[in-house]
Amino acid sequence: MMSLRAFRDIVERVRRLSIEYGVPSIGMDDGVVLYLVVFLYVPQQGSSITVVDGGAGIGFSTIWMAKALEDSCRSSCRVIAVEVNDKRVKMLRRVIDELSLKRVSIEIFHGDFIDFIEMMPEESIDIAFIDIDKHRYLEAFRVIKSRVKRKGFVMYHNAYIGSIIERIAKEAIDDGWISTVVPTTEGILLLIKP
Repeated sequence: MMSLRAFRDIVERVRRLSIEYGVPSIGMDDGVVLYLVVFLYVPQQGSSITVVDGGAGIGFSTIWMAKALEDSCRSSCRVIAVEVNDKRVKMLRRVIDELSLKRVSIEIFHGDFIDFIEMMPEESIDIAFIDIDKHRYLEAFRVIKSRVKRKGFVMYHNAYIGSIIERIAKEAIDDGWISTVVPTTEGILLLIKP
C-alpha cells in the first residue's frame, strides 16, 4: 500500500508540474472529494470497480481516485485515464509509472473522451469524473448515462460555469438521478444513477 507520505509527495509534485506546464487541474479540495466519493463507494459495491477519469491531463485527478481505490478495493479495480493531448499523455504515463499501487491498475486511453465512452459496454462504469471541454459536457452526459452502473456516480468539474451544468442536472433529475453540487472552490456536480 502506498504510504500517506509517498502519496502527498506525488500530489505535490504533480500539482507543481501542472502549474509549471500550464495544464489545468483540479484543486486540492476537489481531489479530496474525488477520493472520498471513490473510497466510500467501493465497499458498497464489492469488486470489479471501473473508474474513468475524462480529461485526465497529467494525472492530478487520476492519482486521487487511484489512491482511494488502492485504500478500499480488494480485487479487480481499475482507473482508466482518458486524455486527448499528446504532450499531456506522455507526462501522464510518467506520473502513473511513479505510483506504487498493488491492487489497482491504471490504463491510459489516448484519445477523445466521448469516443472512448461510446466504445464502453452498457453499465460498465462505476464512477466517472469529467473535466473535458465544457461545451461538450452535456454531450458527454448523454453518452455516458447508459454506461454507468446502477448506483454509480458521474462527477463534473467546474460546476459553477452556469447553464450547461444546470441543463445536465435537470436532464439527470428528469431521468431519476440524484443531483447536487459539492461546494468546493471550483464546484463538482455530483450525479448518482438510480
